[in-house]
Amino acid sequence: NNSLTSPTSCPANGVHLRFKGGGSHVFALVKAIKQAAVMLDEHYRCPADIIEFSNHFVYDSELKVMQWRLPEHDAAVVVDFSEQPVENSKKPTSGKYKGIETGMIDRYMEFVVQTLKSIERSTGKRINLETDVALCYFLLKNEPYIKFIKDKYLLQLNRGSNLLDGAGAALQGKERDYIFYLWDITRYNLSAFKQGDDAEKRKGELNVLMSRPRKKAFHFLHRNFDQLDHNRSNITSYLWQTHNRQQPNSAEIVRGNALHESIMGSLLNLALNTSPRRAIREVRHRVQQNLIDFRQNIVVGDGGRQVDLIAFPQGTANPVVGLVDLSAFGCEADVGRAVADYYFQLKRVSPSIDPVFVMPQELMDENGQTFQILMEKLERLDAGNAVSTGA
Repeated sequence: NNSLTSPTSCPANGVHLRFKGGGSHVFALVKAIKQAAVMLDEHYRCPADIIEFSNHFVYDSELKVMQWRLPEHDAAVVVDFSEQPVENSKKPTSGKYKGIETGMIDRYMEFVVQTLKSIERSTGKRINLETDVALCYFLLKNEPYIKFIKDKYLLQLNRGSNLLDGAGAALQGKERDYIFYLWDITRYNLSAFKQGDDAEKRKGELNVLMSRPRKKAFHFLHRNFDQLDHNRSNITSYLWQTHNRQQPNSAEIVRGNALHESIMGSLLNLALNTSPRRAIREVRHRVQQNLIDFRQNIVVGDGGRQVDLIAFPQGTANPVVGLVDLSAFGCEADVGRAVADYYFQLKRVSPSIDPVFVMPQELMDENGQTFQILMEKLERLDAGNAVSTGA
């Protein structure tokens, strides 16, 4: 695959290498690589929802995110504001836990327990607390009380004798499937969180911590979070915008079939309905019977590109055939390299996309090679899904 991409890129390992020199033997190449500047290019570890914060505020939205999901699937980032109706939260005025909002932390731990039980019910899989879960709180003053009550909640779950928890940097470098963040940000301590916006160590720490979850991130907000000036820090802006997007009245309407909702979809639909050829009739029948579903405008990999139309067997996101409009690549001198790079990105994303690159008018030529390739791929969708599901 590398022969079709830039000689200075290594797409297989997700790292972009820039170097000078080299030679005809491996030792010279290794020496050149060791002297190179290295930066993250493709992100595989977690879904686009989770890496959104780092991608926007650290990588200037230039990160190629290699995981994607269908719009109707559960979000990988959940912002919980169940604290909002709480008027007063228990906060000792003396003793060992003076100044800690112990009532809020109790409710946070209850949220953790109930959420993990819900995940187990929905997935049918047992969660190992020691290897799959972590708690992340950003104010060190909370640590004594969380460590004090943690065992009580571990007994409720009975899924391991310990649970990774820490005040920010304690979790650095430690990935977990599910991470529960406690954001007790108020007007009085907002400056402590705003430090994460600076282009120095604190910004790097926040970047790393926000990208630790592999499957889901849960953000538990302080009861007064809605009273903050959310524009004062990147993290409060991100959390508040994410919370608002998740409200029922702002949810996007998910449509089951995108064949009539885009130019590519309309052209494909017209071709399917006008051609008398047997193979195309078979595909048309499967579409009409809702055995093949469609989604449009899926952004994956290069954030500046999109898969205009994807097709997959009803009820699953894999295998997937993706339709990409070639005319969107323009006519620059290196357009061939850009197309090849995006092709291999789509083959490597998760779940993998089997791409077909077309000019829109090609969808009207039932005798054209590109159109025939597309029909063959669509025909194989149901067969592949039947094998994978044991049908």
